Amino acid sequence: MEEKLINEIAAKLLFIMPNLGNRLIKPTEHHVKGLVSPLLLYAIVVLNNRKECTMTQLAKEMCISNSQLTPIINKAVRQNWISRESDEVDRRILNVRITLAGQQMLERLGEEMAARISEKVSLLGDDDILALYRTLNDLNEVLHKLP
Repeated sequence: MEEKLINEIAAKLLFIMPNLGNRLIKPTEHHVKGLVSPLLLYAIVVLNNRKECTMTQLAKEMCISNSQLTPIINKAVRQNWISRESDEVDRRILNVRITLAGQQMLERLGEEMAARISEKVSLLGDDDILALYRTLNDLNEVLHKLP
């Protein structure tokens, strides 16, 4: 594929991400911020997808240090959203996993955030809603092909 086209795609993706963040994600996060911080929500989402991992693996996936992750996990453990246990073989390793309460909280937040995004999207005209729907489907399909 032509390098110029690939560079244009990269530039458009870099423009879309902050736009999505500012127009859709941040306004919905504002409504849930009192309950859970964005980093804690991200940790819970990662654990929901992975089921279990070490603290080090989670920190690496979240692109933060272990020392930054510890207070986030401590809060989630106090809320019973995440469980933390020492590894049976090497007690220095801490394994974390999402709890049933964490899954339920994530589901509630997901429903609330989806409702807020739906409110925003409903302000668009029918043609724009259809175009957005098709575009998101196409984008999702292509993104799944990336390594």
